[in-house]
Amino acid sequence: MNQLTNNTEAIAKKIPLAPQVLYKFHSSQKIVDAIIEFNTKINWSKVPRRDGQLQKEGKTFIYSSSSKKNIIELEQTHNWLNQCLNHVVSNLGWKDGTIEGFRVTQTWLNISEYREFHHPHIHPCSLLSGILYVTEPSTTNFYIPSIYSLPRVLSADKRTTNLMTTVKCRKGDLIIFPSYILHGVEENKGHNPRITLAFNSWFSGNYGTKNTLKYIPTQ
Repeated sequence: MNQLTNNTEAIAKKIPLAPQVLYKFHSSQKIVDAIIEFNTKINWSKVPRRDGQLQKEGKTFIYSSSSKKNIIELEQTHNWLNQCLNHVVSNLGWKDGTIEGFRVTQTWLNISEYREFHHPHIHPCSLLSGILYVTEPSTTNFYIPSIYSLPRVLSADKRTTNLMTTVKCRKGDLIIFPSYILHGVEENKGHNPRITLAFNSWFSGNYGTKNTLKYIPTQ
């Protein structure tokens, strides 16, 4: 037994388990310029902070991506987001014939001024979400639950509960990820506003195969 104890460090080895990925794309300068132009028309002084009271929280402007005006101004942007989204879906290995396609359902702009941040959060009522970075520096923290996390009713050990990865991007990059993943942005230490466009998504068309209990028409 003593021999096993003395050699434990040499015996124990770590084996990677099912590495995961996020998907990254890079937009054209024309798409970034369109978002910047759209942003100049927003009266941010009238947009409340996300928390409402916490002064260091940034702001979110939710706009209708289906309105005629916004379609004209950001049509190319929305079309590109849908193309990227469906490219990801086609590479996920979801059963062919079950899902016809995906579409962007909600879009919004985030802005964080000097010393403002975006608290860790998830996106409910969505399957895949995306962040398009309009300014630099562009970083987002993603928190993945550890497989060794104890139920919170037993332990509040935050070191084990979430494993943080900081994703660094540049202006024009788009990150697509599962909507349930906890993510947030640290304090903006620069004096220029940090701006991103984000979106949610859902099924496009019918879900499932006809003549089965899994078929759900959505049109």
